[in-house]
Amino acid sequence: DAGVEGADSGASESSPEGFMTTRQMRQLGEVTVHFTTVPGNGGEKKVIDVSAANGFFQRIVPPDYPEPMGGPDDDLFLVAEDMDFDDTDDFRVMQMIPATAIFPYYYWLWQPGLDQFAYHEPYESLGSPVFEDYRITAPFRAGAALWGEDTFTVFEDVPELERKEQWEVEADTE
Repeated sequence: DAGVEGADSGASESSPEGFMTTRQMRQLGEVTVHFTTVPGNGGEKKVIDVSAANGFFQRIVPPDYPEPMGGPDDDLFLVAEDMDFDDTDDFRVMQMIPATAIFPYYYWLWQPGLDQFAYHEPYESLGSPVFEDYRITAPFRAGAALWGEDTFTVFEDVPELERKEQWEVEADTE
């Protein structure tokens, strides 16, 4: 079982049992996302419990997740938006706190026929993505002075490279 920035960020709290935040999501309404640990084989495991006032509940076992940088409402750590262009909100959780400004994520897409979120590995190569106009743009860095941006279209929930732009940053010298 390998999960939320909504149109409306909500309340959050931290405790020894983990942290949780409440957001609005188009298909479920007000959603609580609880990052916690539970007993598992060989020790504790990190889980994400997603629940809604309408009775929806799903326990997600992510590959891993770090502690949020600025608290549970950190908009970089937890993002909920429509990432597969089907008019329902999906979500992603930061994989790690990187040394660069390009953030890697784990992705979960809403599956309307199953009424649950499904882990979606094909998006993991997208760092700091922007989902807009049925396209995904993602910046990249290929060294200290080489930067760029990839633009993808989505076919059957898999990003396909449409355009690659790159530029070399030159230092201002006299």
